[in-house]
Amino acid sequence: MGILNITPDSFFNSTTHLPDTLNQIEKLKREKADIIDIGAESSRPGAKPLSINEEKQRLEPILKKLAVNFPNLFFSLDTYKPEIAEMGFFYGISMINDITGLQNKDMRTVIKKNKGSACIMHMQHTPETMQNNPTYSNVTKEVFDFLKNQTMIAKNEGISNLVIDPGIGFGKTPHHNLELIKNIDQFKKLNTPILLGVSRKSFISHTYKESTETAQDRLSGTIAACLYAYLKKVDILRVHDVQEIKKAMTTLNAIENA
Repeated sequence: MGILNITPDSFFNSTTHLPDTLNQIEKLKREKADIIDIGAESSRPGAKPLSINEEKQRLEPILKKLAVNFPNLFFSLDTYKPEIAEMGFFYGISMINDITGLQNKDMRTVIKKNKGSACIMHMQHTPETMQNNPTYSNVTKEVFDFLKNQTMIAKNEGISNLVIDPGIGFGKTPHHNLELIKNIDQFKKLNTPILLGVSRKSFISHTYKESTETAQDRLSGTIAACLYAYLKKVDILRVHDVQEIKKAMTTLNAIENA
């Protein structure tokens, strides 16, 4: 899954002008991204919520181009607002990537009505407050139980095409993130495809105690985390650097098959 941020305030690699956005989609297409995830509202730590109208104004110009310019690509939409999800389905979006984990019944209704797919992500609190002392007694169990519960609710309401995401960096300390990645295979018990988003996130810098390092410098750690997840049979890797991750996976496959 290639990341396409059309926000002025994401922590890495945003595009805010339509020509740049179209060029970025072309790049992800050349790099053979299987899914392109479009987000118009930043969910970085401390981010302020965006109004429905603001999100619509950012998204609609690019959504109008998708069916004409990229008819054969699979797009997901990173939003937690039912109104924006409805607009996305109208323009041909295939999946909703909901950071609030489908807790909004109206969102579930929109997805069911449009026969769409959905990604259920775990987040403690909101992007604005999620890194204010995140606390768990057992992070793997608590995230697992949340995803299990939300998956059951969605399936009982008729949504069958689901993906789960433990929400790396969303209301977790660096240690919580590492523990979730280490134990990611436990989530296979839910019999639902797993998505993992580790790309260039700050927990990577903490692993080698570089607190001043920026997202620009975290590619090597991203590749390491993605390869670990790949070996653990994670189904979808949400990344900024599609080509680099694919090359690393190709090399790993070559070693395994030698």
